[in-house]
Amino acid sequence: MEMFRLKRIEKPTPLDVGHQGRLMLWIFGLYVGDRLKPNPWRNIIRPFLMLYLAALPILIIAKPILEKQDFLDKWSSIHFFVAHGWVSFKLLIYSARSSTTSALEELLKIEIFNRNIPSQTRFIDRAIKNIEMYMLCFWSCPIIVGIVYMCLVPFIADNFIVPMWIPWDFGNILWHFYQGSCYILSVIAYVAIESVILSFVANIICQFQILSENLKNSCHRDPNEIYVQQEKRIQDRLRQCVIHHEAILSFVYEVERTFSMVLFCQIIYSILAICVAGFNLIFAPKASMRSILCITYFISMLAQIFIPCLFAQDVITESVGIINSCYESMWYECTVSTRKFFFIIMERAKRPVALKAGPFFTLSLNTFVMQPTPLDVGHRGRLMLWIFGLYIGDRLKPNPWRNLIRPFFILYTALLPVLIIAKPILVEQDFLDKWISIHFFVSHGWSSLKLLIYTSRLSTAAALEKLLETEIFNRNTTPQIRFISRAVKNIETYTLFFLSCPMIVTIVQTCFVPSSADNLIVPMWIPGDSGVVFWHFYLSFWYILSITAYVAMDSVMLSFVANIICQFQILNDNLKNCCDRDPNESYIQQEKRIQERLRQCVIHHEAILK
Repeated sequence: MEMFRLKRIEKPTPLDVGHQGRLMLWIFGLYVGDRLKPNPWRNIIRPFLMLYLAALPILIIAKPILEKQDFLDKWSSIHFFVAHGWVSFKLLIYSARSSTTSALEELLKIEIFNRNIPSQTRFIDRAIKNIEMYMLCFWSCPIIVGIVYMCLVPFIADNFIVPMWIPWDFGNILWHFYQGSCYILSVIAYVAIESVILSFVANIICQFQILSENLKNSCHRDPNEIYVQQEKRIQDRLRQCVIHHEAILSFVYEVERTFSMVLFCQIIYSILAICVAGFNLIFAPKASMRSILCITYFISMLAQIFIPCLFAQDVITESVGIINSCYESMWYECTVSTRKFFFIIMERAKRPVALKAGPFFTLSLNTFVMQPTPLDVGHRGRLMLWIFGLYIGDRLKPNPWRNLIRPFFILYTALLPVLIIAKPILVEQDFLDKWISIHFFVSHGWSSLKLLIYTSRLSTAAALEKLLETEIFNRNTTPQIRFISRAVKNIETYTLFFLSCPMIVTIVQTCFVPSSADNLIVPMWIPGDSGVVFWHFYLSFWYILSITAYVAMDSVMLSFVANIICQFQILNDNLKNCCDRDPNESYIQQEKRIQERLRQCVIHHEAILK
């Protein structure tokens, strides 16, 4: 029974965070780490659990396929299929990554993560309590609903609350119990998996907190030692802090590499599930079990987005707090060589450590409330350039195929103007035909040339994004978010308009022109006898790619201009309100506060001009 009890020793370790979640996964045969002894029945329990839970979404989606239903019943079936199907899918993903999860636990056992002094165990205790509170909250409510469902519904309702196809007539009571047991088991397994993932994030938070406290206390001196020995001791502490910092960053990278796509899929699924559940709730009977399930599910899906964003926001806050910890230490009593250690740590801490959900967005409270930042302006353009291998900034993860996609894309787009200009050179034409060829060469050649110019300036564009990440451009108040939101909408409107119209023309050309025209719309030299239809499709595909890339490049360039505009708007708003006074302060304090606001406005103005 010792294995089933969390041993609360005097000094908790990082692996104590999320222990109950690992225990539940051990019972289900989904845990392979060294924290617990191997479950002797895991090779039987794991496939049985997978099949048992996977059967329910299959039976749910089979009902609208095999039986006639109206629109609302089909929509209800889709809602429950999405709900229960994601649980089975997440179980499969976690099962496939169980060895990687075990490797993360091994990283938490290294010495650098277990050097905390007794007074610093409060950070680990807090992380343990946070995960336990999360599990208690998300286990208790759904399990109570599931138990009520199993105990009462089979005897008071003839129809199933969750619509499903019945392959064998064993009686409604048996299938009611099957649905209730699936609901309870899926909730337990889902929350256990989530708690293990969040336990790694909670460990990152408490390791940053321990590092911050070590930095604050790094300059404490022993009065019995001479000054030289004191400096050596301080430098040794700072070296350990640098090593600790690097170990945390490596651990963050491994956690992100393991769970980034899982979190991305979870957020996308949660958004989809909220839409489906909300629509289903509109048509569910009032004060019915189905409406209660929809409301419970709706709230839990909101929480599935909020909880990871909340933990990830703490990671950002604690990583940036290292700068303050360095400043709060007694660095001014140290020698120049010792101060260099602080400088190295503070320079690295200027870049916030953030967890990303896939290659697309950063997890934070801004993500949850959709609060825009300067880098959100032109985000769609960056995403399209990322697909083409033409984006190297930190806003998105590096495209692993960019070294293949980028040269292929540039060569593909550069081929068309070469073939266009080759026709008047290699084929005899009259003056008007040659002039048309020159016209198409100039228009299509510029797209290729612009791609080459933009490619040569990728590092400069990434440097501009770094400037937009500085604190002075992100100090806007909540009412001032409207300026950034307006800039985001302006760039999105531009992107949508200049993508949609040419795309529609190109799609029409792709679908209808090859079957109705023998000659190519764009005059070009055709090497070899490959057929006109092939080159029609080549032209159409070229138009789609070049238009997408061209508009994406323009939207990114215009996003920087739009950011300049909204920063001037924020500055104007700050200058209008800089003389606001607090009646509870003295006149001198009011004047000092106004002067400080004006100094910030001057710094902001200089940053915009730069």
